[in-house]
Amino acid sequence: MNRFFATALAAAMLAAPSLAFARDMQDGDGRDEPRHEQQAPQRQHQPQASRDDHRQPDRDQRRSAAPQQHVQSRAWNQGDRFDRHYAPHYARVVYVERYGLAPPPPDQVWVRSGFDALLVRLSNNVVVAISPGVFR
Repeated sequence: MNRFFATALAAAMLAAPSLAFARDMQDGDGRDEPRHEQQAPQRQHQPQASRDDHRQPDRDQRRSAAPQQHVQSRAWNQGDRFDRHYAPHYARVVYVERYGLAPPPPDQVWVRSGFDALLVRLSNNVVVAISPGVFR
């Protein structure tokens, strides 16, 4: 019984590639060409701009197509919850001595919001101190 199944399985494995090859060779319209050998569509030639013309033709259209997103800035007060999306020119201040700021405690960080420096507590994002006009 096992010998019969082994023989049938071997015959099926040998016959499968030849059946798949025969199916690929038939295109449906009687031609004996594989389906995957079709010619790629021809690209049309586009003339290049002259070397003297450095302008981009759609430059004005690109500028007007994308509206500028304006982020509304806000005036920060001590005790406010800080959200960096409302801070213009947001950046963490790394070199605090350069701007005359005191080194922050371990759980706080100096950040830039516009021209002001804000001392923000990292655990809850509350503004602890404000140093106005540092970045003018």
